[in-house]
Amino acid sequence: MHGYFTSRRGDYQSARRTQLMQGVLLVLIVTVAVLAIMLIRQSAFRNDYEASIVRALRFEADAAVSQLNSLSRTGGSSTESVIGKVRQHVYAIRILSGQYDELNGRNLVDLALLDVLTAAIDQYELRRQAGQATLEQQTSLAQGLEKLQNLADQIQ
Repeated sequence: MHGYFTSRRGDYQSARRTQLMQGVLLVLIVTVAVLAIMLIRQSAFRNDYEASIVRALRFEADAAVSQLNSLSRTGGSSTESVIGKVRQHVYAIRILSGQYDELNGRNLVDLALLDVLTAAIDQYELRRQAGQATLEQQTSLAQGLEKLQNLADQIQ
């Protein structure tokens, strides 16, 4: 009789172990499925976020060029306001490129180009305040912004 009970207990433990393994397996499958869904959602969110950064960068580049094109060659009263707006757009591009860099480890725009644009804006403002001609700085700024706009348009 002892063998009968031992055998029954062994069958019970074996069945219990099988149920436990099935439960653990089920939990693992559910966990993997949830993680896969989360990864897919995160990837989609990241792609959408990257695309929005690129769109915003293109918008800022276009807006900077548009502002500069509205600048009168004679240095009207709105010149300082327009140059300030161009500076804001260049700064926004720097921030957007930095955000993209944090996500992907690379800048969308060469930071040296943004430094050149910022320096050109500074020179433009200094010459304007001193009452000197600004045509050279405006031309340099226009060329740099055009290059920036072309780079922004080529971003995939």
